Amino acid sequence: IALDKLIEGLNASFAGLGDDGTVTQFLGGTPGTREYMIRESVYRIQYHSGVKETEAEPDAVLAREIVRLLFLKRKLLDDLRDGTKIWVWRAYNITDRARVEPLMDALRAHGPNRLLWVVAADAEHPSGTVERLGPDFYKGYVRRLATYEAAWDFDAGPWYDVCEQVYDMCQETAAKAMDLRVRGHAATGPGSPKRTGWFVRMRRFLGF
Repeated sequence: IALDKLIEGLNASFAGLGDDGTVTQFLGGTPGTREYMIRESVYRIQYHSGVKETEAEPDAVLAREIVRLLFLKRKLLDDLRDGTKIWVWRAYNITDRARVEPLMDALRAHGPNRLLWVVAADAEHPSGTVERLGPDFYKGYVRRLATYEAAWDFDAGPWYDVCEQVYDMCQETAAKAMDLRVRGHAATGPGSPKRTGWFVRMRRFLGF
């Protein structure tokens, strides 16, 4: 989904997503191993269904994906209201903060949400580093961004570095807020954020 359409959808609570006549399917890939692709017209979303042409009939795939989109819309809105997730936005050619600020505003309109915006590293911002742009708004830098044509071709190591840092920063912020509520005054120091450990286990499993 394009950034402007994402912001539009968030501001409208994705009204119209999955409505009659807005979702279509088509076959993509190499003949003989083609896959059903799904296209949604209101917010111009396109994605893989994961179903090969030999595995299901077109009408069945379409019906399933409409149900799936409606379910995912409800879950997304519930998660936005809950405000416990860290949302991640990555766009290959978007580097202007002014274009991403409206996304942060749209997320905040639904609840106490946090955004990690990931871009390619540069001379001033080495790969694996993070900067805080504002309350609950972070910018991470990775060595290389995959193109949309080869989305599988990404460098996972720096992504883990960035995600770990932002997770820890959010945990630290949450811990300070809890300390203020419990003690009634500012925390004496940031302390060491407590990790759940799944980042470490995943990195060890994948060899990063």
